[in-house]
Amino acid sequence: MKRFSILLLFSFVLFACGKKESEGPFSIKKGTQLIYHVDNGEMQYQFIVDIQKASEKGIEFNWKMTDPVNYSGKVSMTASALKNSNKLFNYFSNQSSETLSDQTAVFISNDLYDEFVKNERAKIDFGTGEEILIRRNELFKGYKVMINGKETELEFYDANNVETNHVLRFTKIGKYPLILEMHIDFSISLKEVKTK
Repeated sequence: MKRFSILLLFSFVLFACGKKESEGPFSIKKGTQLIYHVDNGEMQYQFIVDIQKASEKGIEFNWKMTDPVNYSGKVSMTASALKNSNKLFNYFSNQSSETLSDQTAVFISNDLYDEFVKNERAKIDFGTGEEILIRRNELFKGYKVMINGKETELEFYDANNVETNHVLRFTKIGKYPLILEMHIDFSISLKEVKTK
């Protein structure tokens, strides 16, 4: 019996050590597609993000906006931006190719994520000037999104500024803090994720 218990314990340790860190319900990698619904008050459309690269060097994605906007372009974010930027790139131009070294788009930086989680408040710039957002409560549950055709509920944080009515909802997918929903002078919310 003692030999069996030691063997069982050894097997468990091998399994635990060999198991890859959980990425969550999907991974941010080449081929992942994020589909957001956008409402700017005058029109509604989809903002579709196709991840081209996600590594320790940064993230690259192609994006397009559907009818009636019909814009498209590319964004590349450096590792530095993904580590410590507190400024968001939110205003896209047609056929643009942006390299962001001090801003992020679709994602927030790991430093900004940590600041919200640990201190409940953080300075952020949505592209219109720096402001303070305050995180509400702890981790929320129940953000609904379709992942490969199946409705899934994600855990998320919610931060807002009651003076400006700006709201940011975000989660962490693997090592990348992803924006789920944002309300500034327009609203954007993640509705669907497709992976290859």
